Amino acid sequence: MCFRKVTHLRVKRFITIWGIVFAFSILAGNYALAEIGMKKVLVVNSYHVGYKWTDDITRGILEILGEYNDVLTYVEYLDTKRFSNEFDNDFFYNHFHNKFHGEKFDLIITSDNDALDFVLKNSQSELFNNIPHVSCGIGNPYDYEHIVGLWLVHEVLTYHESIELIMEFFPELQEFVYVTDALTTGQIYIDDLQEMFCTHYPDVELTIYDCINLDSLPDFFSGVAYPSVVYVAVVSSDCNGNPVNEFDVAEIISKSTSAPLFSGYFVESLENFIGGVTMDGVLNGQIAAQIAADLLYRPEIPLKKIYVPEATAVFDYNLLKKQEISLSKLPDDVVLLNKPESFWEKNKRILLISGAIILNLLLIILILYRSVLIHRNLENELRFAIDKSNESNRLKSVFLENVSHEMRTPLNSIIGFSDVLLETMPDDEHKNFVRIISDSALDLNSIISDMFDFSLLKSHKAEIDVSEFDFNDVLKQALGENVVKSQLESKNLQLIINIQPENDKILIKADRDKLFQVLKHIISNAAKYTLSGSVTISCAYATTSKPFFPELTQVHTEKKFLAIGIKDTGKGISKEFMPYLFDPFRQDNEENTNANRGLGLGLSISKSIVEIMGGKVEAESTPDKGTTMMFTIPVNMNELY
Repeated sequence: MCFRKVTHLRVKRFITIWGIVFAFSILAGNYALAEIGMKKVLVVNSYHVGYKWTDDITRGILEILGEYNDVLTYVEYLDTKRFSNEFDNDFFYNHFHNKFHGEKFDLIITSDNDALDFVLKNSQSELFNNIPHVSCGIGNPYDYEHIVGLWLVHEVLTYHESIELIMEFFPELQEFVYVTDALTTGQIYIDDLQEMFCTHYPDVELTIYDCINLDSLPDFFSGVAYPSVVYVAVVSSDCNGNPVNEFDVAEIISKSTSAPLFSGYFVESLENFIGGVTMDGVLNGQIAAQIAADLLYRPEIPLKKIYVPEATAVFDYNLLKKQEISLSKLPDDVVLLNKPESFWEKNKRILLISGAIILNLLLIILILYRSVLIHRNLENELRFAIDKSNESNRLKSVFLENVSHEMRTPLNSIIGFSDVLLETMPDDEHKNFVRIISDSALDLNSIISDMFDFSLLKSHKAEIDVSEFDFNDVLKQALGENVVKSQLESKNLQLIINIQPENDKILIKADRDKLFQVLKHIISNAAKYTLSGSVTISCAYATTSKPFFPELTQVHTEKKFLAIGIKDTGKGISKEFMPYLFDPFRQDNEENTNANRGLGLGLSISKSIVEIMGGKVEAESTPDKGTTMMFTIPVNMNELY
């Protein structure tokens, strides 16, 4: 028994473990399936998040690759700007190898020299072997152009163009102070600068300031003045290799020296920088990403090994004027900051709008002049159309009155003689035929009356005849109508009447005939669509015109309105039809014409009458449970008219 129990537990554990393993395998399989067909691109940045140049390059890469839905982009950072002395190739490669173990990249993008050298140094490794490689932000691309499978975007040495402009600005220049750091890129630029000045500007002393000490910066640069100029490159580390903020360094220098300051990188962010030629990091990243896209999707297109983006000259207009530098010495495509607008530039929008307004006014005057000429003809045509419309409405009303009269006369005869025959004929099959004739004639007479009333209501010609009467009498009259009475009796429906106050007269001043019409239509509808159950009629005084179904427990002492509710237990009204309930000629379940006899005018007429008398109508319904119609009328209509 114990052996079997232990075996059972082991079996359960075995099943549970394999169930978990199976579930994880399914999830892993789904994830793997999701990556099938995706192209994987690894982006390795030399520097760190928050460094503007790197952030701009990354943004440019993601903007282009983000247009391809089947590209997965992984972005990594070596952070060599801030920790250049601590960079360990083996450490970073092991980190990449562990992180991306088993991954197969379709392409690698690197930015700046440190990332490029890192990938090239490990190019024979499992992770980077035989993978197309695009690198941007490279200051010395021609040193790498012999490498197969490598495409480069040149980070143009913009200080060359900046120095050429500075020499043209200040022909008497004696010293050029270049501020940079001791990192890889900075040393490349220093070597290039020394060769440039020895070759082209041997009479100008080149001073390299590449050992940054924030505490000693003010002392050094406070002694630098014209005929010296200062050019500030991007600085990321101090003499000890500790990271520094490039903007902090540039701001300290700008506040310390009186010499002209140049830098295309800082001119838009800091004061006192005259300007310079700069390279757009976003553009570098976009070009690299476009090369990558061509390699991935259009391998048949021949590509250049080295791409050279255009640099942009950016200068501060006010500082150029302060240094008395002529604008004619600037490139044609220069971007001038803080340049005051000319009268045309400053008021261009106003002048264009004013000119457009004047032209429009002239056009309006011409149009008005022409309009005056034809206005009288239009007035005559409009007056004629109005008269014709009024005459048409009058003729329509006369026609309806005549048709109503002419049709009611024979119908009344049919109804009258049918009643005589019903009283005199013996109970046989022919008497049923006569009863059908009588009922049909009554129905037709009701339809004619509805059409005539609807026409009068819509043309606002319905007259209100206010008189004092007892509501109970009108209700009895409506319930005594043949159509209503026959529907209630033929279906054996229970009629429930709740009148408050009970056994008292409910005297109101309103149009008796129109209230009778409303009650007849609503009660008839309730009985027509109720196959079994009951019809409940409730009435009570109310203080507002908002409709509600009066309950026996509700007591309103202020007699301003009379609230009337008719509730049935019929088939109800669909939710979709409720917004159209009071529209003329509309019926729920319209495709089933046998179930909805009539024109669909009863509720529309009732609503119009109630509103003319100063009341409101609302309805509530639940399909297969019934409908409640509620309306109010003023107790004294004379107070409204």
